[in-house]
Amino acid sequence: MEPTAEITLINLKRGRAKPFWHGNPMVYSGAIHSVDGHPQPGSIVIVNDDQGQPVGWGIFNPHSQYRVRLLAFAGESIFNTRDLTLLLIERLQAARRLRQTFGLPSPETNAYRLLNSEGDRITGLTIDMYGRVAVVASSALWTELYRQEVETAMTEVLGPQRIIWHPMIGPLQQDGWQPSAQGVVSETPLGVQIQELGITYKVMLGLGQKTGFYCDQRDNRMLIRSLSRGRQVLDIFCYTGGFALNAAKGGAQKVEGVDTSKAAIELAQENARLNDLQEIRFQRGDALSVLHQEHKVDFIILDPPKLAPSKRELAHALRHYQRLNREALRILAPGGLLFTCSCSAALKLETFRDILREAAHQAERTITVLKVTSAGPDHPVHPAFPEGHYLTCLLVAVV
Repeated sequence: MEPTAEITLINLKRGRAKPFWHGNPMVYSGAIHSVDGHPQPGSIVIVNDDQGQPVGWGIFNPHSQYRVRLLAFAGESIFNTRDLTLLLIERLQAARRLRQTFGLPSPETNAYRLLNSEGDRITGLTIDMYGRVAVVASSALWTELYRQEVETAMTEVLGPQRIIWHPMIGPLQQDGWQPSAQGVVSETPLGVQIQELGITYKVMLGLGQKTGFYCDQRDNRMLIRSLSRGRQVLDIFCYTGGFALNAAKGGAQKVEGVDTSKAAIELAQENARLNDLQEIRFQRGDALSVLHQEHKVDFIILDPPKLAPSKRELAHALRHYQRLNREALRILAPGGLLFTCSCSAALKLETFRDILREAAHQAERTITVLKVTSAGPDHPVHPAFPEGHYLTCLLVAVV
């Protein structure tokens, strides 16, 4: 999409500029006092505070609750150029340098998040790297409109062998994108082999959850590996086997992975064969049904998909989280461990702790929280946009 020649000014209401001075990129319609001109969806606009001082520039979208997504802020050198491709190149270069500081990629790990949307100051755009293949998760109107500029910048900075464009239909529709009218089409999924922490995985890129693999759980998979020796491990919602494989790699006595998806189970079985891990059994099954059937086990991993996409679904999700954790705690042997996760941003840590406390009470078990974890450092969160924090995991012991 060609940027508009004339730049529209968006004027904020009095007292509404502070979050944006701090770096929050989301300008809601309620924060806007006036619009000078008639910007079209996708137009680059400048946002001013109530004193006429520029806050930043970004992309206008009259069909979204996020009326402007800020991409550059006053005080940055890139602010004066208003060249989207140059901005993308600069952000990608910074993101790549950041990953290099903590050793990504490495000979043992070539799957990681290269760009984490708001955490890397490019709202609505996520890029995961799988070797030399880049998968783009597009979740904002502007990323679809400016796809050519995004791919040009990626080619310049990353030099990927291939770019797979993966539209996130739900968020895109919430942002005013109409798939039927404008033709959002996902590319054919690509099967590749990747390395993570010395384990080989076959993944189907651009298919299923996330971009095809849960890069955010990498550090937690290593935690599971370190705690599994000699234990009987039950991995619920195993997807393609990440936690189960690491438990086996860590010396677990027995590992069982459960998921409702036939395709996921078949891929998990193939991953076990690729790594010559004999101690794992994968089966299709409903989480609660399997937990009801199991006898005492030493270690349970609960990593369900997002149960509360927004606050509207939170009440129902809380009941489901509680049931899952109650049944898991019920079958844990004394001294057993539960690693339980939520990838629902609407579910905060304190509420998650409350759920576990009540689940333990209902299961008539005594628990203690050993560790609280989240996503790895390739999933940074901007302090002005805490909503970017979504993954919360607790390691719990039955005492």
